[in-house]
Amino acid sequence: MKIFNAAQIKDWDAETIKQKGISSLDLMENASIAFVSRFKSKFPISIPVAVVCGTGNNGGDGLAIARMLSIDGFDIKVWLADFGQKKSDDFIANLNRLPGHGHVPLETIDMSEPPIFEPNIVIIDALFGTGLNKPLDGKFEDLVLWLNSLQHTIVSVD
Repeated sequence: MKIFNAAQIKDWDAETIKQKGISSLDLMENASIAFVSRFKSKFPISIPVAVVCGTGNNGGDGLAIARMLSIDGFDIKVWLADFGQKKSDDFIANLNRLPGHGHVPLETIDMSEPPIFEPNIVIIDALFGTGLNKPLDGKFEDLVLWLNSLQHTIVSVD
């Protein structure tokens, strides 16, 4: 198995966009379709799902995944880790696509009162992707440490 670094993955995405003549949003949609297909092969529709999203492209993946799983009948709730950071264009596009597909509840995470997840929920981590290039600090560090302390199944995007 070969493991790619962040720069190689970014170059690979750019080359795919160029060669296939698709947008980064379409590439994100295709990646989300692949994730959802694999997720559905591992988890039954009866399992509730919490999708925890950052506001970058990984969060955009999470929103697309939430939309697709909702359409497929999963009980989905999205939690946004919006601590005032910049939002990517693809994140915003997928956020705008979300309300038109089912009724996916959307909450903002407040680390002074973290969410309480029911015991059997599966958490999809769409906080950061391969572009994370510095140590976590502040609210994001608190959030990741808190998520890592949970006894839930966590499936990470990217």
